[in-house]
Amino acid sequence: MRPVRNLVPDGIMHLFSAASSPWSNRASGARTAALLLGLVGCSAKDLPGEYFDITVESTSDECNDPKVVDKETFTYRLVVEGSAVTLFMDDSLLATGSLQGCDLTYQSPIWTDNRDDGNGGTTQAIGWSIHGDATVGLSDLCDAGDGWVGEERIDVLNSTDPDVPAGCSYFLDATGTYTGSVE
Repeated sequence: MRPVRNLVPDGIMHLFSAASSPWSNRASGARTAALLLGLVGCSAKDLPGEYFDITVESTSDECNDPKVVDKETFTYRLVVEGSAVTLFMDDSLLATGSLQGCDLTYQSPIWTDNRDDGNGGTTQAIGWSIHGDATVGLSDLCDAGDGWVGEERIDVLNSTDPDVPAGCSYFLDATGTYTGSVE
């Protein structure tokens, strides 16, 4: 088990380099949340929200040469309050946004991933954020079918890693299926 460093959501951020990932803490954060939920008798599927199984697949990579191609599947949970939406990936907060009809727009906070330079020396940091747009089908909330079709952009906002330049972006297709609601 990897140690929890920043409780940053873990997953596709290995796109930033084949050797290490700005989202390397995403799974660790999810495991920590799952452990805490287990201590109070809840499972991830007991949390209220609208659930989707989402597959993200890289479509463009401005950060690596050669380009990194990736495809992964996650569980997204939307908590909808009026037009305000909080988006969780697995059990970790991913982003906040708004839902207008069937159109969802969301943005993550700025996450910072700290990593060792691989030589036992300097710690390098990458600050990044996700911006997403999707058309979503929610049970009684939206009549757009039972799916999720959208795009995500991951922007590197700052970086001390010479292999990951600040200002570069990854572009991903995000598609999925509505799997149900928990009240």
